Amino acid sequence: MLSFIIVAAIAIAVIIGYKTNFNTGFFAIIFAYLIGGFALGLSPKEIIGGWPVSTMFVIFSVSLFYNFALVNGTLEKTARYLLYAFRRFPGLLPFALYFASAGIAALGAGFFTVMAFMAPLLCLFVMRPK
Repeated sequence: MLSFIIVAAIAIAVIIGYKTNFNTGFFAIIFAYLIGGFALGLSPKEIIGGWPVSTMFVIFSVSLFYNFALVNGTLEKTARYLLYAFRRFPGLLPFALYFASAGIAALGAGFFTVMAFMAPLLCLFVMRPK
């Protein structure tokens, strides 16, 4: 029964978030508090203790880094530069992307940051008009 309540709360949070155009996570946190506090009898400290802080920090920091690169045009400029530089040698483009990723990682960015920056860049390459 509790599993059904949790799945229903997730579905309701997604629906409310979609209808109100507001962050779904906010409604999910409210449902987590209500279910944890009333259905499971947990204290607020125990509910907050169950929050995956390290995972949320990684998601937040990667999103922040990606949005900076998107807003200031770095992502698109990097894609255009690599495509232009290897226009005569398209077979070398995967190696260029590898070395670009290694360069970003050498600057101090972690795995998740490099992945968050390069994955949309690769999507720009794949979806470009021929």
